[in-house]
Amino acid sequence: MLELPGNGRHAMSIKVLCPKCMMCGKQETVEVDEGSFNSWKAGELIQFAFPDKDDDFKELLISGTHPACWEEMWKEETEDNESEEVETE
Repeated sequence: MLELPGNGRHAMSIKVLCPKCMMCGKQETVEVDEGSFNSWKAGELIQFAFPDKDDDFKELLISGTHPACWEEMWKEETEDNESEEVETE
């Protein structure tokens, strides 16, 4: 296995099956650095294990939630909060 200089992580990629999205029910497979994945699974915070990945990718890996599904999920909660605010005024 090839190692990257300085950080001890492996240059080998693996395919990982993400959890099923709670909104749409789809399940994605992503390709990640094996060393980063193993560090995360061993307890390293995801933002440190995958510093080069964006928040959408990290959320997909953690919960399986797609960016569009995340927006839809929070849109519903925002609408619920707005209707509650109207009722209390």
